Amino acid sequence: MRGPAVCKSLSFRLGRFVQRMAADERGVTAVIFSIMFSALFFVFALAVDYVGATREQQRQQSAIDAAALAGSHYLGLQNEDVDGPEAAKRFFRENMGEASQADIEVTLDGATGTLKATSDNKYLTRLLKAVLPVHLRKEHLDIGVRSTVVKGDRVEVAMALDNSGSMSGTKIEALKQAAKDAIGIIFSGSDGADDVKIGLVPFAASVRVGAGYQSASWLYKGSEAALPHPLFADSTGKSRFDVLADMGQTWAGCVEARSAPYDTNDAIPDADDINTMFAPMFAPDEPDDGNAAAAGYGTSDYSNNYLSDFGGDCPTPEQVCISWRTRNGERTCRTYGPAPIGVVEAQTRSCKYRSATVSTNFEGSAVGPNQSCTTPAITPLSSDRVQLLAEIDKLVASGNTNISEGAAWAWRVLSPTAPFMEGRSYNDRSNKKIMIVMTDGDNMFATRPTHNASVYAAYGYGAQNRLSSTYSSAAFNAGLNSKTLSVCGNAKEEGITVYTVAFGTDISTTGLQLLEDCATSERHAYIASDEAALVNTFQNIAREISRLRVAM
Repeated sequence: MRGPAVCKSLSFRLGRFVQRMAADERGVTAVIFSIMFSALFFVFALAVDYVGATREQQRQQSAIDAAALAGSHYLGLQNEDVDGPEAAKRFFRENMGEASQADIEVTLDGATGTLKATSDNKYLTRLLKAVLPVHLRKEHLDIGVRSTVVKGDRVEVAMALDNSGSMSGTKIEALKQAAKDAIGIIFSGSDGADDVKIGLVPFAASVRVGAGYQSASWLYKGSEAALPHPLFADSTGKSRFDVLADMGQTWAGCVEARSAPYDTNDAIPDADDINTMFAPMFAPDEPDDGNAAAAGYGTSDYSNNYLSDFGGDCPTPEQVCISWRTRNGERTCRTYGPAPIGVVEAQTRSCKYRSATVSTNFEGSAVGPNQSCTTPAITPLSSDRVQLLAEIDKLVASGNTNISEGAAWAWRVLSPTAPFMEGRSYNDRSNKKIMIVMTDGDNMFATRPTHNASVYAAYGYGAQNRLSSTYSSAAFNAGLNSKTLSVCGNAKEEGITVYTVAFGTDISTTGLQLLEDCATSERHAYIASDEAALVNTFQNIAREISRLRVAM
């Protein structure tokens, strides 16, 4: 009987042992769970605060990058050292918010075109301070960010700047300031280096390449009679330079537009093809009053009469009575003078130029053989900021508006081929070629009620049918508009970026559309309603040209 009793006793003891073990296991589990929970909570707290700090750092980095870019907009301007850092700090505070404790330090170096910004911040922890021991608790996490803005690609910029008469007064002064600011911004960090080149093309009714190019191979110096649009008749093979020398005059440096289609493209001048060459401008002496009146024209409409049509070594003309007097019923001659000749002959005869003396007030006011050559000369691409600023100061307002020639010569300044050869190859992908075409008015080819149909300008006379066979302002101006679009289109095909600026409020709807179509895109076509807006517009374009980039 002891066997069952013993078994019962052992079973009871084993049950008690299992119960004790179960009780002990629950305690161990609780301890283990407590340790694991603390560890998990610490990891969770660390993750929450780390994610929060990371997000704050990212927000701070975005704010400092934007602030650095905002401050870099002042690189190259007169007060860059003060205005740049102030703008960056203001922009940073606005983005971070008033509650932020972040601070920013900004240094700007105009010589290298660099702006550096650094910012320290403290991120207040939410959970870590609750789980760590007192001596290890973190009330905040330190956050530090930085940003550097430096210049980017190489650029070549040609500015075609309207110097017509409507730009007089405050307009031309605002243009000078705008152009100077743009030059400063673009050159910032690149003074004297070859990375940045800028050229200037002042334009009005024509463009002055400069009298220093008289011996250039691309300038036509042959017989007037061989030109497709001759201005005077000469069987002796004389050139325009020869005729100027006959009068003791010098060439002012302006050139006519080439014959189509070379007037709107960048074809290399070739002496074997006269149409590709550039002819010097030569404003003919227009008919004398007597010849004009005899042909039924108003004498004042021939505005550039600076020689006698019968002077020089022209044959002695037949003398006829040109003024009568009646006394006591008897009519007698008061004044004898040359018999009138036709206005075409009077204007084109070359004998009157030889050994003649030019008079600016022969019969009224006159300009002379350099009429319509009113602008300063082109400044080819240059890395010399001082020279460019000095040339800007020479801008003057005079004459009509020929946007086409301004744009065409801006393109030729950027070209790697003649006439100007300072431009880099079109195939250089590290280089950007950019044109800025600015005007305060529509294309204008001034008409006159004469046999010439217009004043003399880069496209000669209207009667030469180079712009239109319809002799009206609307037709001539439409012809210039068409030429302008062709120039811009051809330049853009070569990879040139074209910006346009419509200045003031006098440009027609047609003119505004012309400038928008001329630009690379609608985004590249600007409208500046007043002087302050013009300065701001040139600054904005210059900043975009500078290709600023963020370097971390």
